[in-house]
Amino acid sequence: MFRQFTRKRLDLFVLFFLIAFSFTPHSLLVAQGSVDVGATTTSRYVWRGMLFDNGVNFQPYAAYSTDKFSLGASSSMSLTNNFNEISFWMSYSINTSLLDMTIYLNDYYYQSDGADFFNYDNADELSSIGSHYLEAYVELSKEESPISVLVSSVFWNDPDHSLYAEASYSKTLMNDLESSLTVGGALTKSREWYNTNKAGIVNVS
Repeated sequence: MFRQFTRKRLDLFVLFFLIAFSFTPHSLLVAQGSVDVGATTTSRYVWRGMLFDNGVNFQPYAAYSTDKFSLGASSSMSLTNNFNEISFWMSYSINTSLLDMTIYLNDYYYQSDGADFFNYDNADELSSIGSHYLEAYVELSKEESPISVLVSSVFWNDPDHSLYAEASYSKTLMNDLESSLTVGGALTKSREWYNTNKAGIVNVS
């Protein structure tokens, strides 16, 4: 029965999850952590320099966080095209006197005709056979430093096991206006994930 999700039912499932999360009694969460629920819209969906959808996207999210641990879900749903991404993530932070490190595990699911939400098969060839991509990445930063570094690997369902690195410089300007400069690139060939045949910069923002 669970394998018979249609696109509409899966969208409703995600929305129901977000709504239910937002109405979780605050008293149950205050002692352990906090809940963050919200949504954004974009004129088009660009991620790490890649255009995923050229239409308006609605992006709801919900996350539960403690001092060290976070767990969440998000979606990017095109309002004009047939595109929908659902992501789940968890993270754990390690803070030292020298460096702050956060380790992430992301699960990306992209809906398409015939896609099975529960298919976690791993592709060994260029043509992926599963419906989920798993990514692990580490983010390094320091509270007093404006520089942060991210290194990631798509280790599941990507034949190239794509490696990516990104460096960001952030600064608060007048009137608390936040600004950042980011440069990122694929470290190896990434035919399916970053659309590159060799290492190169794919993201400047």
